[in-house]
Amino acid sequence: MSSIVHSIQSTSVDSPNPSLPSLSEPPTNAKQSWVWLYFSNVNNKHVECQVNSRSGSPCKKILKHDPTGSTKSMSDHLQELHQVINPKTTNLNKMFTLDNGKQLAFTTNTWTSPNIKAFMAITGHFIDKEFNLVSVILGSHSGQSLANQFLTTLKQYDLEDSIISITTDNALVNQQMAQELQDSTKSFAAKTQLIG
Repeated sequence: MSSIVHSIQSTSVDSPNPSLPSLSEPPTNAKQSWVWLYFSNVNNKHVECQVNSRSGSPCKKILKHDPTGSTKSMSDHLQELHQVINPKTTNLNKMFTLDNGKQLAFTTNTWTSPNIKAFMAITGHFIDKEFNLVSVILGSHSGQSLANQFLTTLKQYDLEDSIISITTDNALVNQQMAQELQDSTKSFAAKTQLIG
């Protein structure tokens, strides 16, 4: 039996809507998020939606460009107004439902770093129609997913409004996480309470 390992980053899906750009190729410039396939810069502070509406005319909705690099407002706009979601999610859902009827085996890998931080990776496994073992790593290492997990953990202890500071390294994903936290909580300001 042969084995196929898929990475979420390597999957792609062509847009089912001909008015939307093809998703076969990932963004090639410094803008790595999938939402940049649908937006263009108007200036340093604003972006414009390029999705064609059902009438055929471009949306042209102007959104404020987040200076931290977060694309949450663009992603929300695409999902709520145009029903466009992250193609990685779409492709994984298609992969899971078309080939296997949602019968998966899951494995987890947990470990603790030297500074006593716990980590967990989840991998889904199934046999496709050609009897190949397919393994897919689930989840993503994005600012939004880190912020969601961070808040979930704080809420378990009723601490979501008790943040004084967060110390991280200076990776962009941590800055994005801080911006997501700022958008989600009353007590956190990314510019003054993120150290790193």
